[in-house]
Amino acid sequence: MRNAGVSIIGIATIGTALVLGGSFLAFQTLRGERAAIGLDIYAGLGKGPTAQAKMEQAAFDLKEPRDARLWELEADRLLKLNLRANATAARVALKRAREMAPMRPSIRMRETYLALRKPESPDTFNDLFMSWYKLAPYDVTIQDWRLSIAAAGWDRLGPEARLLALADAESLCMRWGRPKTIEFVGTFGQGPALATALRLERIKQKCAGG
Repeated sequence: MRNAGVSIIGIATIGTALVLGGSFLAFQTLRGERAAIGLDIYAGLGKGPTAQAKMEQAAFDLKEPRDARLWELEADRLLKLNLRANATAARVALKRAREMAPMRPSIRMRETYLALRKPESPDTFNDLFMSWYKLAPYDVTIQDWRLSIAAAGWDRLGPEARLLALADAESLCMRWGRPKTIEFVGTFGQGPALATALRLERIKQKCAGG
């Protein structure tokens, strides 16, 4: 009977731990969703009391302890506040996020964008772009973002990275058609636009609209 009592206590303890753990995860998710919505609203507002209130709420929601998503959102918050001033702190936050969730493409996307805007070294942008692409080569939900970032930093991409970016252009062409894809890339400069046009000429029959 004594052993049975001990077992019941043990089961109850495990059950309590599971409930508490589930509650904590739910709370983390709630914090993340609320912060993400607030940051999106902040990005669409001009300076003023409403924008300030949204940023203050996001800062409160993103207090430690943080999981990978919260670290990623903290980086987003820092960059929205002041990219140049907060670049180093944002890199640290993104590194923490990547250590917790190494296979999450959105973290690599933010790292690559930050390297585009404020590079640590000449090769950083190219290396991060390659890493991001190889992590999620066929993710159609981010191909337009990835191609736009690649085109914006075209002069800093090496030959292999450019070929990967053009593979995204091919995929988009199959959904958008040649004219729209070339026009989209062309907003970032003549170099990527010309490379895209030449690449798509080879597969024009596969593109939407022929």
